[in-house]
Amino acid sequence: MSEYTGVKRKKLTFKGEQKKTKKKVYKAQHVENQLPEITEGWVPVESIEDLEGPIIILSRSTSTKIFTVLTGSGGYTETGQILRDVNYIDLVPFSPTFENGNEIYEPKSADQVFVGQRIVLKGTEEKINSDLPNEGDSGMDNLKKNNPTKSMLVLKTSKGGYLSFNHMNQITAETVAIGPSEMWEPVIHGDTSIPGTVSFMADTTHLNPQNKAHGSLSLEPNYRFLSVIEKDATKPTTHERKSKGGPTSSICISATKPGSSETFSVYCQARIRYERIKAKSITKESTKTGDLAAVEEEIA
Repeated sequence: MSEYTGVKRKKLTFKGEQKKTKKKVYKAQHVENQLPEITEGWVPVESIEDLEGPIIILSRSTSTKIFTVLTGSGGYTETGQILRDVNYIDLVPFSPTFENGNEIYEPKSADQVFVGQRIVLKGTEEKINSDLPNEGDSGMDNLKKNNPTKSMLVLKTSKGGYLSFNHMNQITAETVAIGPSEMWEPVIHGDTSIPGTVSFMADTTHLNPQNKAHGSLSLEPNYRFLSVIEKDATKPTTHERKSKGGPTSSICISATKPGSSETFSVYCQARIRYERIKAKSITKESTKTGDLAAVEEEIA
């Protein structure tokens, strides 16, 4: 029997039998390595998903100011008619605080916080690439790249109204229902030196019949951007109402291309982003590895 002791033992194989291969072993990745380092405070948005939930919007066209919903006390018109209190959007001077040499952006009140809700319109995948002007503008390029399925955004204020636009190019904060005038298409500019730079585009197609009815007003072409125009306090409008309070800046929709007056710094809550990315990472990892206990078994 000694002559058989040096023979290598192996499993018997038969003709036509397929060779079994070992399953590839996937080692679980540490989800913590994929999560943001900052988990508290407010951070610049990086994606459309970051616009869902509480956000703050800063304008840097001249000086840093923050979008704030204010209430104008009831006044009276030139004919003496009493006016009710009106909620409106204005820009309030804003300065960040500093901690360990870092700028900290925190809203001073709930009136400076907007709650974003994302609405994905079905059947618009081709529309966004065909209807938008293609003039090599970075804003349009970013829109097609970052929002290929035409995700719309509605912004709710602390007073319960939505950020809306009308046929007069004006921005209001009184509407409590969602319609075409409350929907904004976010454009995230990833090619700027300032993080969290976003533009908000409005589709005014549904307002064109009203424009023609009003004669001189027209919003064509149909895509306009949210803009900020500083008012000249020395030149009040002819029909400006005599009320206690009113916007000091003109927030409107006017430009067809995003410029410095149409780009804003937007911040979201770090904790919400952290939890969202964590949940997405766990789901992705679970889908990839399947049942880890079963996958790690090696079949000879």
